[in-house]
Amino acid sequence: MTTTEWQFTSPLSLLNDWRDRADQAPLHELVLLGFTMDLPFLEQMAIPTARALGARIIVLGDVGQGLYDPIDVRLAGSSYLHSLATCAGAFHPKLALLVGENDVWMAIGSGNPTVSGWGSNDELWTVIVSSGGVVSHTIAEAGTWLRRLADTSHLSMTPWTAEFLREVAADIGARPFAVTDPQVRLLDNLDEAFVHQLSAGPVDELCLYAPFISGEAIRTLIHRLEPRRTTLAVQPRWTSYDGDALLDALGGQGVELRFLEEKHLRHGKLIQWRVGEQLYGLIGSPNLTRSALCMATAEGGNCELALMAPLPENLMPNGVAQPPEAMAGRSTVRRPSPSPSLTLLGALVHSKGLEVTLARPQPEATVIHSSPDGAPGSWQPIGVIPPGEITLVLTVPEAPGSVIRAERTLPDGRIMQSPPVFAVSPARCARRITEAQGPRLRRENTVEEIFTDPELARRFNADLIRLAEILPHATRTHPALGKVEGTTVRSAIEDRWTAHLEECDRVYGASFTSLIYGPIAAALPASSRLSRWSATTNVVDESDEEEKPPESSSVPKIAPSQHAACQRWADRWVQAVTRPDELSPLPLRMLMAGIYVKLLAAGVWDYSNDSWRQALSRLTKALVPTAGIDTLEESTERLCAVTAVCTALLAQDLSLTGGGPDDLLAASVWAKVKPLIAKADLDLGEDLLLPPVQPRARVVSRNEVQRLINLAADDDPLAEMKAEIDSAGWEITDHNGLWEITGDFTNPTPVATRVATTIGATGRPAVVLARTSTRWTLIAWRPPELVLLSDPGRAWRTYRITPPASPASRFASADIASVPGRVGTPVHMSKAPPESARQVFADCGLDALQLRDYAIKKQSMQSK
Repeated sequence: MTTTEWQFTSPLSLLNDWRDRADQAPLHELVLLGFTMDLPFLEQMAIPTARALGARIIVLGDVGQGLYDPIDVRLAGSSYLHSLATCAGAFHPKLALLVGENDVWMAIGSGNPTVSGWGSNDELWTVIVSSGGVVSHTIAEAGTWLRRLADTSHLSMTPWTAEFLREVAADIGARPFAVTDPQVRLLDNLDEAFVHQLSAGPVDELCLYAPFISGEAIRTLIHRLEPRRTTLAVQPRWTSYDGDALLDALGGQGVELRFLEEKHLRHGKLIQWRVGEQLYGLIGSPNLTRSALCMATAEGGNCELALMAPLPENLMPNGVAQPPEAMAGRSTVRRPSPSPSLTLLGALVHSKGLEVTLARPQPEATVIHSSPDGAPGSWQPIGVIPPGEITLVLTVPEAPGSVIRAERTLPDGRIMQSPPVFAVSPARCARRITEAQGPRLRRENTVEEIFTDPELARRFNADLIRLAEILPHATRTHPALGKVEGTTVRSAIEDRWTAHLEECDRVYGASFTSLIYGPIAAALPASSRLSRWSATTNVVDESDEEEKPPESSSVPKIAPSQHAACQRWADRWVQAVTRPDELSPLPLRMLMAGIYVKLLAAGVWDYSNDSWRQALSRLTKALVPTAGIDTLEESTERLCAVTAVCTALLAQDLSLTGGGPDDLLAASVWAKVKPLIAKADLDLGEDLLLPPVQPRARVVSRNEVQRLINLAADDDPLAEMKAEIDSAGWEITDHNGLWEITGDFTNPTPVATRVATTIGATGRPAVVLARTSTRWTLIAWRPPELVLLSDPGRAWRTYRITPPASPASRFASADIASVPGRVGTPVHMSKAPPESARQVFADCGLDALQLRDYAIKKQSMQSK
């Protein structure tokens, strides 16, 4: 359903109407556009209401037209996005757009977001209300105009402001629309002047009034519409006009002049014409001036917005009729204030620091200054934009809402200053999420609390299981919840990393967010955990300067009586967050990994109990990002470090090329997560390198993890095997296809088969000779056949080994006689091997008898 109202109203009353709705529907977006802005007024009367409704808010005005002192502005940049735009003319549209889940309300008119524009002035507004999930074609046109506004080259605004407008436009554009009245049209002048979009006359009557009137605009309108009668209304002292120029433009025939009373400023803009009995009107922001009506923004005119439609009633105000000659000699022309020649469009706080954007490049270096609140004496230089550049990223910890300005020294020594802007944190300005709009842990917890208080542990256990069940099915998509397709909450303009941390804080709590992301969460500049506003700049309470994230590196001290319960809970948590059919969001899996690392450091499992390996291996494999999940660069960096620590714990005291059950388990994890570990920066996992302060603690050192990272980064597919052989003090040499290993191992057969298995995993056949001072084993492995010759044993033996078995697993024990899969009977070493065995060696590119003789010769030389 769509309704259109022609009345004097205010976006403030429109916002209050939304607040008082019976269905209490949340508000998603509030877009306020105007020429001049009164931010303290908005912060008192509108911003709190919109934020309480859950809205993300943008206030966009013309550069240099702010009616405020920065010290009086408290919420800009932290509760709403205050932005500036500039063009060759004035940025002059007046729009209030309220966007909800199913409803879109729009007000187009003449009033700026100021006390006078929304209160004391006499303004004209048109309100269009669409509900039921379907928008009117006029609101759809407004969405299209917002996108064009963001994309046009004739207007300058910050990239994040443009992206905000595109997102709102995309939201509106995705909704079905209905043409309610084809004669109701939204008009703009981005590419074509308004006067050219009006249907040519003749018309029976033309009625006009506006606070700014020029003779050229009146003449052009009359020429276009060819009215039989023209009525022009002015406030004789308050309207800006040149009487002689108006007299010349009106022509004197069929003209009525009205003087309006001057109790309230007539700030409305009206072009009304009549054809027969039907009235039509153009109502909105354009004054009756050349730059507003007769020029497109692309031609150097203003940027304006208006609605053209049939009128239900006569909107021309009454006044005292005067002869046109009463205008003669009168002039009240008010020259508009020129736009400042040095302007900052905005400043954005993100994970890399503070990004500032000038409206246009300057011929001299531009110094950027910052102040916590704009108070005199509080400004400090923080960086310099070189000549010819417009953007600079400063690695300074500016808080959201800080006041930023630019200064330039002219060649004559004068200093030029830009109007101030407010540092914006899009994450802080994002649409607020209420408890009803997203699942979260019911209580703020720390690892230490949940494992030292049995009652809290039981509550947390139930809470985590509930969250793991709910999150994969959450209908609201969000950075902390994983998927990004179709999101209406996350903004592409946001510093997405900051927004992600904000959401993690909401879902998991600040302590657990610090455990999930460790140092990179604590190192974020100007995070949402910082409070920027202080009532005074003279008194600073150091305890309030910065709320430091909770410490997450301590090892919990868990009573032995709780160990069994902790083991059961940990197994349940891992199962809950790693279900293949409904994998939990990546932050929850990373949280579980951090908790598991702490449980191992707390000594929950006895040294003889390796049951933790199965759960940790499952959890570590689940850390690999899943297709379709939004993985931010910063979260990936932390993820790689967490994965490296977990894998190092799994691989501790094991072989990544071994054949034992735990070896194979660690090797399977290694194969899956090796690409992540290769990219790990251990500094980002420093908080998980815990000290062994508890009995039975299982921890890894920095050197252990770094060796694993180096190993993963090695491009050699046999790097793991070589590293293990080297760490054991053995030697390995490749003799043109024969891998020879020498060392002080007790039994060469398991060593040779492990090496053969590793080489075979690369897709190559393997011939391996493992020698000690008294024993040797020669193996040829061409899957699925394996030929073995050893001393002692002194016989050719052939085996058939099929997956999932491998040479390493089959020969892990020292008893060759018990190995299954043997083919045929052994043949003494002094004889030639069976033809099938010789063929295995030949397929590997080597001769069996020559290798036998080489092994015997080497052994003989070593025994001497």
